[in-house]
Amino acid sequence: MSSDSSQVALQRRLRNAILTASSPSVVSRLLVAKASVSGPVDDEGGSPTLPLVLAAYKGRARVATLLLAAGADAAAADAQGRTARDVALRRAAVARLMAPVLLPALTKAKGAADDSQMEEEDETEAEWCRRALANGADEGDTEEMHIGNLDEESDGDSEDDARTSK
Repeated sequence: MSSDSSQVALQRRLRNAILTASSPSVVSRLLVAKASVSGPVDDEGGSPTLPLVLAAYKGRARVATLLLAAGADAAAADAQGRTARDVALRRAAVARLMAPVLLPALTKAKGAADDSQMEEEDETEAEWCRRALANGADEGDTEEMHIGNLDEESDGDSEDDARTSK
């Protein structure tokens, strides 16, 4: 198997692990095997996105923590211009999950690079969640969960949903 096809296979497996809420240990093994935290993975609609953006959208806080620890850029935008912050703020339930993970990483990124788009990052988790609601985020857990398929119904598989259904 060539190096390129090997990397594509790793990225596909990383995407599937994020989408199916696989154990964080599965993601850790993929990262050890050199799955790229900055390489593209397809969203549910088939458009390229970044692993951290996909994890943030799906509410996978533990996976996002692993991706950040492995070097993912919290402020990076995918090919459609979406950042992890952008997609996390779409739903209040996901914003609550992702704020403790993304806010420290974004604050660190802001200190490393003075980016004019990051002026709102100096805020608390509560302010971040209030901003999500003020910007029209869904308060409940029933809004769609499909990045790339934004008109679909929720598949109810965020970590928040998994915890509350046990």
